[in-house]
Amino acid sequence: MAEQTPPERNRYVDFLRALSIMAALPFVGAALVGFGPVHRVAKRLA
Repeated sequence: MAEQTPPERNRYVDFLRALSIMAALPFVGAALVGFGPVHRVAKRLA
């Protein structure tokens, strides 16, 4: 199935994947070091 996919689409999907990872990194980093919006929400839930 992957062989049938045009190369342009693969690049587009890779771009979207990279964009989503870059958007999530600040939240993941903040949660790991214990500050930021993710940590505050987790603290309220605990």
